[in-house]
Amino acid sequence: MAGDEQMKKKGKLLAAVLCGLWTYGGVSAYAADHERQDLDRYELDEMIVEGRRENLPGNFIAAKDRVGLLGETDILDVPFTQNRYTFKTIEVFENPNQPLNGVLGNNPSVRIASNSTMYTDFKMRGITMNANHYVLNGVPSLFNQSLNLPMYTIENVELVSGPNTVLNGATNSTNGTNGTDAAPGILYATTKKAPEADLNRYKQVFSGKGNWAEIVEFGRRFGEKKEWGVRVMARHQDGETAITSAKSQDKSVYINIDHQDKRSTTNIFGGYFDGGTIGGQRWFQSTSLTHMLSAPDLSRNFSFPGQRKMYNGYLLTLNNEQKLNENWSAFFSAGGNKYKEEKYDPMGGSPDLADDGTFSKRMRHYKSRISSFYLQGGVRGKIQTGEVMNHFVLSVDREQYKSYANNVAGGFFYGNLRSGVTSVGTWPRDINVYAGSAINEVVTSLVLADHIKYRKWSAYLAGQFRSSKYKTRTQDISKDSFNPTYALAYKPTENLSIYASYATSYTRPFQVSGGYVNDGEVFAPIKNQQAEFGVKYKTGNFLHTLAYFDLRQASYMRKAVAGGDQYTQDGKNRFKGMEWIFTGEVSEKWNLLGGVTYIHDERTNTVNHATDGWRVIGTPRWNAVLAAEYSPETNTALIGRIRFTDRQLANDRGVTSPSFTLFDLGIRYKTKINMTPVTLSAMCYNVLNKNYFTADDLGEPRTFMVSAQFDL
Repeated sequence: MAGDEQMKKKGKLLAAVLCGLWTYGGVSAYAADHERQDLDRYELDEMIVEGRRENLPGNFIAAKDRVGLLGETDILDVPFTQNRYTFKTIEVFENPNQPLNGVLGNNPSVRIASNSTMYTDFKMRGITMNANHYVLNGVPSLFNQSLNLPMYTIENVELVSGPNTVLNGATNSTNGTNGTDAAPGILYATTKKAPEADLNRYKQVFSGKGNWAEIVEFGRRFGEKKEWGVRVMARHQDGETAITSAKSQDKSVYINIDHQDKRSTTNIFGGYFDGGTIGGQRWFQSTSLTHMLSAPDLSRNFSFPGQRKMYNGYLLTLNNEQKLNENWSAFFSAGGNKYKEEKYDPMGGSPDLADDGTFSKRMRHYKSRISSFYLQGGVRGKIQTGEVMNHFVLSVDREQYKSYANNVAGGFFYGNLRSGVTSVGTWPRDINVYAGSAINEVVTSLVLADHIKYRKWSAYLAGQFRSSKYKTRTQDISKDSFNPTYALAYKPTENLSIYASYATSYTRPFQVSGGYVNDGEVFAPIKNQQAEFGVKYKTGNFLHTLAYFDLRQASYMRKAVAGGDQYTQDGKNRFKGMEWIFTGEVSEKWNLLGGVTYIHDERTNTVNHATDGWRVIGTPRWNAVLAAEYSPETNTALIGRIRFTDRQLANDRGVTSPSFTLFDLGIRYKTKINMTPVTLSAMCYNVLNKNYFTADDLGEPRTFMVSAQFDL
């Protein structure tokens, strides 16, 4: 308790300092005009030059995207809906307790599906995904449903709106639910490197009701031409979030080492993490509701006493590219992780909610041990034949994923939305993690891709041969599959691109069991398939992307046949829609970022056709976001954001959760204190403290954040 009070006092002190600086900012800024001019020339002019070279106007989105193994391409030439959010976007919008949610909230394709620090789920164009689908420095499967990216180490985040996994190599099937749902998109993150100038950075962040974080960064470049770089990053975080009695904790340290010369580039990133969440229950199972309940006070804690999730482990990535000649290079990537988790939470993650607002569930004690190892090697090059330019990639990769998990149920806990948890039963006993489930999955893939350019036309052709082996205590199955991706783009002018593309994602093979007439049958990996048609147009300092997509999600289902029930891959959901994303400068002082997504979702083949034509649970028809940045002068920026989410189907009884609109406001101010460059920031998420449900997840309460960054 003493520690919590101390954190709260430190947070109030930091908030008071910031408020004082805002009210006094104009006077202090102009009183130290000569000092600030030096700072402006050193920092801001350099930032603007760099931004115009690497980012789109406004500096929220990068000017180039990574098209998987084919490498970086100008954003206008990418035939998919894909955006690389810059370090500026991360800094401006990150929420200390759910840092990635703040960034993802700028994309209209995304609907946040977990407002708790316990999980990482969100929906992409109607389909659930989470941190199992993240790729860090080209290495997949380093994170999971409970473990998020360490955002303070991340330089940029790239979001691919669609199941384009073929161009990114092998991935395992684990997704935090049943392992048989294919990914609807990809999130690709790149870590920070040492900058050209020496870096000595200290940052303090206060948020919620008493959550305090301290971040230290140290960066140096070495060698005659500064070809070597080392960046060390560490964080300590603890304290109460905006949810009463809920805590978010992290102790971690990471290091990034890079080397670059005329013939090769190398990057090594790794670190150790030890963190967790105490309380913060947000998910509820609404299956039995006959009407939608009013959302409760979102700052209330609905966890049972002792509910927590604790984890620790380490991860490592290695990337190397060697130039063979002027046209060809060879590349190699490797990485892996070790992860240990223990938690006490509701069985299945969600208490069952009743019409009178009461809820109950058995408590669960869960343990897991996870490890993964990834290897990739290949060559890429270009061949010019007349007016035709071919950019080839040939890649072979292999991923092995191992996990042990066990859980045991305890007694029930009971509560209601008005008061939280009211009674708790017998505490779950201890368990042996190695006595439960065991999974050993090995995925090997061969990818051949070609980016063909001819005058104003370009085509992307890629094929992946994939071998999957999946072994548990009771199953040992394998299956091969072939997965294509292709796209065509036409660029009539330098500022306009018209494209069409087809992309797929996949999961593991599956063996039928459980008393079906086809028990023992092995299915090939199930797929998501998406066709997309779009236009990208750059006018002045603005980029617009308008796309139509048709995403088909396959799933497993049972159907009645002679002799009993048969288990099939015939289940289907379909998501058709339009999406508009924009970013740029309205004027010298105004930057905008946002978009609108419309989805017509439909179930097209369900059990006994009972819900054919129904909407898909948790998918809003409309999703929209508008973020604005106003800079009245060089060192000050005011930030505002509006996010709208349409109503969503909550269960198969026809119950829907209402639409809601959220407002976020913030400010950033750069100055000097005793010749030390300082960046002061404040942000308030859900300013109006709107209470809301998102299908079966409670929303995020109003959350304040203030920070001070010192470049020593």
